[in-house]
Amino acid sequence: MLVDSWTFNIEEVGKKKITAANWNQRQFNSHAKIYLPHSGEAAIGIGGNWLNCVQGFLYFIPPWTPLELKCKTYFNHSWIHFVPSKSSERALLALIGQRMQIMPQDVKWIKSIFNRLVKNRNDNEGYQLANQGYLRILLSEFIQHYADNGLTILSGFAKFANTLEYIDMNITGNLSSKNLADIGSWHPTYFANCFSKCFGIGPKEYVIMRRIAKARQLLCDTSISIKEIGVQIGIPDSFYFSKLFKQRTGISPRQFRITAIGLKKI
Repeated sequence: MLVDSWTFNIEEVGKKKITAANWNQRQFNSHAKIYLPHSGEAAIGIGGNWLNCVQGFLYFIPPWTPLELKCKTYFNHSWIHFVPSKSSERALLALIGQRMQIMPQDVKWIKSIFNRLVKNRNDNEGYQLANQGYLRILLSEFIQHYADNGLTILSGFAKFANTLEYIDMNITGNLSSKNLADIGSWHPTYFANCFSKCFGIGPKEYVIMRRIAKARQLLCDTSISIKEIGVQIGIPDSFYFSKLFKQRTGISPRQFRITAIGLKKI
């Protein structure tokens, strides 16, 4: 199965009770995060929107996301930080990143998963292999909440694997529904309907999402102009690119870059 081929690079796992002095900060990282709150009060700010960290819920933070973290007194939580290495993994994180807060089906089971992750946090190859399995379990919780049927999105990855990879490899090109349908020799209408059924969004919306994700990365990792970034992600009209970016992130590309650079220096 495709899920079994996912091998995220796990950077850090942990469980800790921290004080307001340690939590009240701003962050910006290239890795994705999953948090499981245990006790205390804290909030996560993303693009001006705030999520209160509620005990028993899971929280997912996509890569390249500027964060503000606030805590009243203390916050006890478990976490895992990881980086996608394949186009299918990046696609998965882009999709489930639209729903950052979920209630897992079995909180006790999820707590035990995090306990095992923390116990196995060393470079031993066997432990790393086990932790890959535990991470997939955590991600499966978000997959189940993303679509009415979690198996639908997984079948979508299998059915459209070549299409998703093509999008990532040709982000500057003409990624119209017709051109994408041609990859699998589908009728454009059938392709669009099937894609939407699997992923909950249409191919056009997915392409925009991937282009904005690539723009975020380029804004953070390079010094090339905003106009050139637009060209590199297939949106050469700089005015339209800036407008679209702000619609999707809440801030302009210039503000995003300034924020990212400032957080990297913290």
